[in-house]
Amino acid sequence: MQLLKYVVITPAYNEEEYLPFLLESMIGQTHQAAQLIIVNDGSTDETAKVVEKYGLQHDWIKLVNNTKKEKRAPGAKVVRAFLLGFEQLDVQDYDFIVKLDADLSLPEHYFETIAKHFQQNEQLGMVGGVCSLQEDGVWIVEKVADDDHIRGALKAYRTKIYNKMGGLRTAMGWDTVDELLCRYYGWQVKVDPSLVVKHHRPTNKEVGFLKGSFKCGKTFHYMRYSFLLALLGSLKRGMVHKPPLKTIWYTLKGYISAWCNNEPPIVDEQQGAYIRQYRYNKIQKKIKQLFK
Repeated sequence: MQLLKYVVITPAYNEEEYLPFLLESMIGQTHQAAQLIIVNDGSTDETAKVVEKYGLQHDWIKLVNNTKKEKRAPGAKVVRAFLLGFEQLDVQDYDFIVKLDADLSLPEHYFETIAKHFQQNEQLGMVGGVCSLQEDGVWIVEKVADDDHIRGALKAYRTKIYNKMGGLRTAMGWDTVDELLCRYYGWQVKVDPSLVVKHHRPTNKEVGFLKGSFKCGKTFHYMRYSFLLALLGSLKRGMVHKPPLKTIWYTLKGYISAWCNNEPPIVDEQQGAYIRQYRYNKIQKKIKQLFK
């Protein structure tokens, strides 16, 4: 059986140190990408030269330079860079599309397994592995998200659902909204815990964790959360991350800030209603499990 055809788009900003890890692991895949597009997003280091060097040896590795000067902003800017790479494609040439961070290295069978998941389940809209972080010389799976959430670092989208949901949102929270919209349109999302990817830079290293919590709170508003859901989400974040009280406060503060400033949501009212009900259902399930 012929495996599905795919393309990978990777935004890269000052990734000279980490990019070779990704490129070597992509070259070593048992099911190789038709194209790997690296979008050099205004880097001030040698990121572009690293890509050019590999591109001379592998014609499927391509460099796109983003010359627009934009303020670094988690979420929005990285998606804009992704979309710049996306513009280079005839998307219908590919069965699935991958957004991949530049600071990863993948097991050699990663995309062979991803392709097989899509082929074995026609209702599967999105699939991905899990990220691990090195601690004291040991690679440990990062626990920064629910077990059914695909990290923004390694999203694979079936082309049909990517088109159906209108592509990625250029805002913080894009990597949660995409999954919720996937489910909204009747498709499934799958996390394969056997696909352990090495993440060479810790989450929130660039912006700091408390700033990341503030932005997470703003995301709750963008997804049309009620205040109760935002409060519960803030409490949950505080239970997982330290310092807990500051984490809760900064997350809730972000939600209140976005609400007070009337910042525009990234989903419509009907999609927002679905998201709220989906979240409430998950909370109810967890509560029932606690009392079993």
